[in-house]
Amino acid sequence: MEIKILKQIVDTYDQECEDEAVPVVQCPFPDCAYTTEDLDPAIVAALITAHSAVHTLALAKITRVEKVTSPVL
Repeated sequence: MEIKILKQIVDTYDQECEDEAVPVVQCPFPDCAYTTEDLDPAIVAALITAHSAVHTLALAKITRVEKVTSPVL
């Protein structure tokens, strides 16, 4: 997922002039309102990457794993 996010940032940056900052980038996760500010591309990439951990941790908390019982001989 991080590669997809970074590709989106790079594609956005390629469309702009090198002298300008990257436009606001929105989180690619559905129903997420997180956006970055108009900052340097490296900072935007770091912010989006760090923010993606919020979604990863949220999925880890709601995923339940059934307890495996040991076989009885």
